[in-house]
Amino acid sequence: MPILLGATATSGWDVVLCLVLLVIATLPLFTTGLGRWIAGIACAVSAGCFAVSVAARPPVDGHVPAKNLPSRESDDGYVSSRACRSCHPAEYASWHRTFHRTMTQPATPQAVLAPFDDVRLQAYGRSCRLSREGDAFFVEMVDPDWEVRWIRRGADPLKDPDPPRVKRRIVMTTGSHHYQAFWTTQLESTMLRQLPFVYLLKERRWIPREDAFLRPNVGRQFVEWNTVCIQCHAVAGQPRHDIETNRLYSRVAELGIACESCHGPGEVHGRRYRNPLARYQRRLAEASDDGIVNPKRLDHRASSEVCGQCHATFFPKSNDDWWDYGYSRSYRPGEPLKDSRHLLHFETKPADRKMAEWLKKTHGSMESHFWPDGTSRVGGREFLGLKASGCYQRGTMSCLSCHSMHHSDPDDQLSAGMRGNRACLQCHENYVGERLREHTHHPAGSTGSLCYNCHMPHTTYALFKGIRSHRVDSPRVAADVANGKPNACNLCHLDQSLQWTADNLKRWYGRRPPELPKNDRNIAAGVVWLLKGNAATRAITAWHFGWRPAQQASRTVWMAPFLAETLNDSYSAVRMVAGRSLKTLPGFGDVPCDFLAAEPERVRLRDKVRKLWKAQTPARKRPPALPIRPDGTPDAAIIERLLRERDRRPITISE
Repeated sequence: MPILLGATATSGWDVVLCLVLLVIATLPLFTTGLGRWIAGIACAVSAGCFAVSVAARPPVDGHVPAKNLPSRESDDGYVSSRACRSCHPAEYASWHRTFHRTMTQPATPQAVLAPFDDVRLQAYGRSCRLSREGDAFFVEMVDPDWEVRWIRRGADPLKDPDPPRVKRRIVMTTGSHHYQAFWTTQLESTMLRQLPFVYLLKERRWIPREDAFLRPNVGRQFVEWNTVCIQCHAVAGQPRHDIETNRLYSRVAELGIACESCHGPGEVHGRRYRNPLARYQRRLAEASDDGIVNPKRLDHRASSEVCGQCHATFFPKSNDDWWDYGYSRSYRPGEPLKDSRHLLHFETKPADRKMAEWLKKTHGSMESHFWPDGTSRVGGREFLGLKASGCYQRGTMSCLSCHSMHHSDPDDQLSAGMRGNRACLQCHENYVGERLREHTHHPAGSTGSLCYNCHMPHTTYALFKGIRSHRVDSPRVAADVANGKPNACNLCHLDQSLQWTADNLKRWYGRRPPELPKNDRNIAAGVVWLLKGNAATRAITAWHFGWRPAQQASRTVWMAPFLAETLNDSYSAVRMVAGRSLKTLPGFGDVPCDFLAAEPERVRLRDKVRKLWKAQTPARKRPPALPIRPDGTPDAAIIERLLRERDRRPITISE
């Protein structure tokens, strides 16, 4: 076991050897003779050289992760999922295979999905080396605590030519579906800082954390798990901030989203039914158990709020209590969310100045969360969309109308049979057969007759993809133009203009078409949004270029040269999404799209895609809304004009 000498890690044998050399070096003080003095000086030099060589080694920090992880204990009646397993093996097994369970895990060989064997990473003026020693994972990098102190003083840590480096153990992981993030500790508290790189599972590639999110390039960020992620990525997370030392000694009932996140503390329930006879008596009585919460037995509002405790954007009603206990004492499943937190909406304006400052620091501007009509544009906040829907407000639609933890595929947690119209036909049972075709004006078996494609389009963004808004609404060109939000019709018919959509909505549903700008009257909405829209609009539109229903409705033959323009977008996340969509087009699957390449290389890639498209695409008749010249080439003048008119206001999607 290594021991620490200041900031330097040294083995026990190293210390013994140093002491022996130092003792030999001091012998001349007690003896005489020139030979002995020379020998003593030599030994002293050797000892000094050895000490210097030890000090030059990278210090090893945080060798014992169990001590630095948030302690897994609770005095609030939580007993963890292990206590549920013996009586509920089927439910435990179905939960165990979900991405909810693997959201947060200790960094074990089973949990870590990324390569760590002598991996060297470099970006934004910093480098790090990843390594594995047995079952433990390490990172050697510039001391993140040192960098944070510099940044908080308003200084640029990159200006220091010799920053201190540390070697720290990776103790925890986040994610196992799209990408995986990793966390290191401080020695003196349970503060967890994120490794500045994340691992993309699909691409099998490490990327800088700064490029994993839709945000402008505003420099390095250091994320603290204990002050943000703990509220949803663990059961009963408590930051436990010590004001005197300004350190965090966090604790959780369990890492990950587990049984007690949705069912509440299980201690009373477990004690009550430890006796098998008591269990059978309760089953025969078919009575509800007041010692545990079953969301399926709650009304549609309370059951949805069980999901909404995480799948929303919110801030605590009591900031001081939150720093001690999080939401572990102020909320239990089945209770009203309004008693423990403020749910954000577009017009949220906290009356308390201190709370407003905290909200801005942790959540940014409201534009980072919502479209101007109040629809959330951040993935993972689905309850806010449901809550704004008439099906919830005037009906009984809940999260459980479509989703299930225990009877679903882990991807999206959709209940069996809910990937079609069955979810909506539970209430709208008259929209079947010919009635469905009359309503949608699309063939009954087509993607245009899938209710959620029109009423719940992919207008939110997270994880390099478009996500369904979960706000049940209908396409209205006038409202969507006013709010700058893409509409469902043109997210599928990317090759048609907004005027085309407005005319069809008038013919089919009697909606009066608005007066539209020239771009929206004459040019395909997919092209306008992709080139002219803000960063969120560009990312969502670029994703739809790779969405199969949109490719079927719009055809793919024209898409490549317009996607090529976004391969050099100023936002790295937009470039990433565009590159993925490009690879789904026929003939472009093998084009290497490095969204982190330097700008000259990205420009060459854009030009290469243009030439490849021109060489393989025959001239043919295309929809008039596409800015393609009669000779089959894209209209450069229109493209350049749309790029000049681009909405360049900074956009940050706060995933």
